Amino acid sequence: MRPEGLFQKAVVSVTYDPRDPTRVLTTAWVKDPPMMTMPMLVALLAFLFFMAGTIFITIRRRVLLKKREQIAAR
Repeated sequence: MRPEGLFQKAVVSVTYDPRDPTRVLTTAWVKDPPMMTMPMLVALLAFLFFMAGTIFITIRRRVLLKKREQIAAR
């Protein structure tokens, strides 16, 4: 997999991970990493989806319990 804008057999400076020499990153990426990568974006969207669902279900449950309590008090 090549970084965006790179064509086959292009010359590019790279940086090797000292702990894992099989991992290679472009030097430009190491100096200025992207603000948001695809895995980060997917994780953020999943978090927001599940958090919103949890909040919605919690509020809905409280409303239903209050209605049930009012009905039982009559």
